[in-house]
Amino acid sequence: MQRVPTLLPIPIVRSSSNPFLLSYVLLFAAIAVVTDTVVTGTVASAQTVLTVDRALAIARENNPRFGIADRGLTGAQSSRRELIQQRLPRVSFHGNAVYAPTFPSFGYDPALTNGGQIGAQVMIEHLLYDGGRRDLRLDQSGIDIDLIGRERLLMERDLRLNVELAFNDAMHARDEVALREVNVQQLADYLRLVETMYAGSLVGLTDVLKTRVRLSDARLALDDAHNAADTARFALAELIGLPFDTLVSVAGRLDSLADVGMFDPAANPDLAAVDLAVRRSQIEVELARRENSPTVSLLADAGALTSVQNITLPRSERSSVVGVSAGVTVDIPILNWGITDLRVEQRQIAVDTLRLQADLLRRSLMRQNVELHARIARGRDRLVLIRATIADAEQNFLLTKSKYAGGGGSALEVLDAQQLLADNRLAELQTLAELQVLIARLERLTTP
Repeated sequence: MQRVPTLLPIPIVRSSSNPFLLSYVLLFAAIAVVTDTVVTGTVASAQTVLTVDRALAIARENNPRFGIADRGLTGAQSSRRELIQQRLPRVSFHGNAVYAPTFPSFGYDPALTNGGQIGAQVMIEHLLYDGGRRDLRLDQSGIDIDLIGRERLLMERDLRLNVELAFNDAMHARDEVALREVNVQQLADYLRLVETMYAGSLVGLTDVLKTRVRLSDARLALDDAHNAADTARFALAELIGLPFDTLVSVAGRLDSLADVGMFDPAANPDLAAVDLAVRRSQIEVELARRENSPTVSLLADAGALTSVQNITLPRSERSSVVGVSAGVTVDIPILNWGITDLRVEQRQIAVDTLRLQADLLRRSLMRQNVELHARIARGRDRLVLIRATIADAEQNFLLTKSKYAGGGGSALEVLDAQQLLADNRLAELQTLAELQVLIARLERLTTP
């Protein structure tokens, strides 16, 4: 934003013979200069100048989706550690005290209750075999962690693309303002020439009027370009999370066209994420198949266990209360009426669906790659042609203007020549902006 220097009223000194009055004028002028410097410096410091990398860094900091993804990754890693810890035996303490009195006409059968039970035991339980389901879930948790990492990478690539597109829009709008300012300046210079020639009765009033109309249209177009530039800057500030009242300006050039590598399906994050989803679904199929696998567990305990009847006996007649026990439990499903087969069928359908989607995505990405490369090549060829045309249009405008100043040609020819030059400059800017969009989309596709 350019600022017009502050002009303060300075008293007119008609004679320098009065030293006090001269000092007053010099002091007043110094105050005006300092005031303008301070105000201008304040406006400049309030501006936020952004490069595309700086804009992307701010967008990352202000985007809550990355924090959500990081917490999701932390949760997946915690779930994997839980599965690893489940490989270890479970150790627990079990204590109980039960009293079951027996009377001649009331109470439980003493052969079953022994008057109650008192125990304090340390128990160990360890799963020896579950058909491999625990290992499959561990593999699945590793895939979940990789999937979250891929999704975060894709999120960052999408954010970069959106920031680059908004940044390119801001650069395009900024450069269009500059071109239209040049256009207005050319027409203003030409209008002064026409008015001078009209004052000398060398041209008619129609030449002046035509030029004024064209200059007025150019100023209106410049005003629209300023509005578009403000809108693009506000959109960029909103996207990256800056306050809406932040004055943003972009630093970059549209004519800096980067070279982009070729598309490699094996390194594409979108395809890699789909492949991981397929592998995860395949594990779901295998888990469903192993639902009918037997489960073998080891149980052991050590501690004190006795009955109330035992501890009421004399010490010499009591049985030992301290001991150990160990055993193995086996759980074998026999019949679940085909539920397992139905689950396997459902999960296999999901796997097949994901594979078809992966094939469709792969074909779509390969088509996009070919299309983007072709459009970029055509855009570069178009840019070369437009720039050659601009050189001819500049020479044509100068020659036509010189011819008109020498008394030959017409004002309409000069205005048409200037319009041709302005249109081709705008066409060059539009082509550069379109190329930047195509290159940004291709980078998102080809960057591993």
